[in-house]
Amino acid sequence: MTKNKKQFFTLVILNKDDLVGFKYVYSLINKKDFFEVFVVDGDSKDGSVDYFIKKKIKYKILKKGGRGAAMRYALQNCKTKFIIFLSSDGEENPNDLKTMQNLLMKGNDLVIGSRVINIKSHKSFYNRSFIHRLIFLKIITFFVNLFFKGSLTDSWNGYRGFKTKKLKKIIVQVNDNGIGLPNSNVKDRILEPYITTKSKGTGLGLAIVLKIIEQHNGTFSIFNNKINGASSLIELPKNI
Repeated sequence: MTKNKKQFFTLVILNKDDLVGFKYVYSLINKKDFFEVFVVDGDSKDGSVDYFIKKKIKYKILKKGGRGAAMRYALQNCKTKFIIFLSSDGEENPNDLKTMQNLLMKGNDLVIGSRVINIKSHKSFYNRSFIHRLIFLKIITFFVNLFFKGSLTDSWNGYRGFKTKKLKKIIVQVNDNGIGLPNSNVKDRILEPYITTKSKGTGLGLAIVLKIIEQHNGTFSIFNNKINGASSLIELPKNI
């Protein structure tokens, strides 16, 4: 990866009591492809922290909150456009990092690495005591694809790359398939107080919604969508 592109990426390794796996995974990572590589550790007791210190690997210990807290901490301290999360347990293949980076650079907001396209990367392949995890993964992924008409191979996985700003705000968009906004000056003033197309409307509903959202440092817009009907878009920062 070029020097300029590496400035866009932070790699976060999630670890808890998995020093053996960490050493293997860390050895496969090309650190030059990232602006920063650091570990969020769940208070390991297996010597992981001593190893981080010895190898001068940047780390943060979080005793509570699990993976969710680790990802929130990493996001709050991320300085780059993209962030990728990788577990230290050996199930997630570091050789996929280059592909994930390329897909993010092409404009994708989210990239998920699958553990079961190559089943040899899953722990259950070489340690049958983890076979239940693979079975549950297969079942859950089947139902996710069934209900949401998807084609995922791995729906239960933290090996993900994100566009950072997408994780820092909540985006809600609601679309309808009606007639859309009227082609008049009302369309451009629909969020103003007392503007309405209803014979008995007050024109205050959307204006109040806009005011509340703006008080929380968010944005609110209504527009005709590309298919048919109108769309409402709300964006809020996650730290409200």
